[in-house]
Amino acid sequence: MKKITSILIILLSITYSFSQPAWTYTNTGVSHTILAQGTIPVTINGVQISVGDYVGVFYDLNSGGLACGGYSQWTGSQISVLAYQTQSGMNNGFATNEEFKWKIWRASDQNEVDADAIYLTGLPQQGNFSAGGYSVLNSLMAYTPIIITDVTIEGCPIGETSGSIDISVAGGLPPYSYLWTNGATTKDIDQLANGIYYLTILDAINQTFTNSYEVEIIYDEQEILLNSGWNIFSTYIDPVYPLLDSVFSEIINNVDIAKNYLGIVFWPQYGINNIGNISIGQAYQIKTNATDTLTIFGSELVPEQTPISVPAGWSMIGYLRIYPAPVDSMLYTIQPNIDLVKDQIGNVYWPQYGFNLIGDIEPGQGYQIKMNIADTLIYLPNIPPFSCGDQIADYDGNQYNTVQIGNQCWMQENIKVTHYADGIAIPLITSNSAWGALGDNNTDKAYCYFNNNTNSEYGALYTWAAAVNGTSGSANPSGVQGVCPTGWHMPSDDEWKQLEMQLGMSQSEADATGYRGTDQGSQLAGNSSLWNSGILENNAQFGTSEFTALPGGYRSNYNGSFYLGYNGYWWSSTEGNSSNAWYRVLGYNNSEVYRNNNYKSNGFSVRCLKDN
Repeated sequence: MKKITSILIILLSITYSFSQPAWTYTNTGVSHTILAQGTIPVTINGVQISVGDYVGVFYDLNSGGLACGGYSQWTGSQISVLAYQTQSGMNNGFATNEEFKWKIWRASDQNEVDADAIYLTGLPQQGNFSAGGYSVLNSLMAYTPIIITDVTIEGCPIGETSGSIDISVAGGLPPYSYLWTNGATTKDIDQLANGIYYLTILDAINQTFTNSYEVEIIYDEQEILLNSGWNIFSTYIDPVYPLLDSVFSEIINNVDIAKNYLGIVFWPQYGINNIGNISIGQAYQIKTNATDTLTIFGSELVPEQTPISVPAGWSMIGYLRIYPAPVDSMLYTIQPNIDLVKDQIGNVYWPQYGFNLIGDIEPGQGYQIKMNIADTLIYLPNIPPFSCGDQIADYDGNQYNTVQIGNQCWMQENIKVTHYADGIAIPLITSNSAWGALGDNNTDKAYCYFNNNTNSEYGALYTWAAAVNGTSGSANPSGVQGVCPTGWHMPSDDEWKQLEMQLGMSQSEADATGYRGTDQGSQLAGNSSLWNSGILENNAQFGTSEFTALPGGYRSNYNGSFYLGYNGYWWSSTEGNSSNAWYRVLGYNNSEVYRNNNYKSNGFSVRCLKDN
């Protein structure tokens, strides 16, 4: 039993061992007793303190500040605190009638907080020291200062209002009220311009907190690789600090010399900057003694709103777009007056003789140019280069998914545009009789929707004349834009064959008419919920090409009637004869692809194909 008792004693010692505050006091032999029941509120920020926390009573030091005059550990039951009197001629305790000042020490974070006491009334002494006196606490409440525990600030570019400030608040006594210098009264604020915002927080006991927060400017930046030796560089950034000394400050040790097209130099080794500021739209020759990266900070230029004056004779032009693009399309505004363009390694663009060894003009590079006469260069807008799989929009703003199949990029949906790419409206015919009266020719243009439902997921149906916009093409590529967006075209009969052979059809099968191949129809189809159940849908290869052909049916050239759900019909750009054109059909009960001629006044679907 002795061994067990010893173990219990050790356990109890562990259970009740607490850290304690670094408070010390002098027992002068004369004290004032302060009692506190375990049931009274002793709180920090409204939360009752825990067993193991401490309460202490403090007096004023003559030298300033406070000193402990007595303390006790909080046990959750009745406690007493002895407040000791100062000794004569010393300052080591309470003077007669001195007010008690309280602190609470919290063990969980070893933090002490000033507290306010309320005493039981009716006793001779309450909150002031009296030798041999006693008081009883009714409550002891402490409040930590209001603090900000976390701040997230989002900056924004110059001229925008996309900044925000999000804060997390603790301490004090909620609820809090907030006042920002922009008039906002919420904890977090957004839609902010650059600048400094001041915040005042007030809690339920009128504690205040003030601070300021800055929404900083977010600068655009461009990184330009400079190879060791001579380079020609330019930038699409309007620099914050355009002085060349500032532009090159991070790589200045690797810069030998820089020149503009007039031969004026920036020569840091000798403290020479005759160029001054970087000029928007110009390019510069620079010689470096090591490969390095030049980073320029500022505002991204809007290329189509930034004209560049290009003088007659030789000069250097910058490139203001963020994407590479063909040099001929980028310089189209000045192309008639260009004699010669050269990049930094001597590749040339010589439009007069059809030479283009530069290919794409690149961000960060500059170009030497010789002009016959002065002109103004305006670049095209910053439109990201298309990648198959991206969406493409038609003139009306309809968006279409795209899919790569072999070397071809197809729309994944039937087109439903109501205007050609030049904005000319395609005639809409809704009545059956009017549609039936259309001629099988290259001029009767019309479109419609199944049962005139403009929201049809099957797209629109077009006469062949409308689909090809009065032209025809049998080559690969067809060269017929028709109803397709700019950069896209109607597929010729040969381009349909290329698609079919990519999916496994042989050349001889592709050249045949009627249903041909094996499972190419099933591969091209998609969305089984729209197809009637049959061989097409039940084939294991259904939908595997992601072409997603749907059973959009057709509108009859004979009487304008609609037929939906069993088959899908698609025009090619290839004319069969004066009244017929080549087309394709997928049928619900056949896994192959049908090819033949049909009357041009039928209403069939159209799929567009990306230009090379």
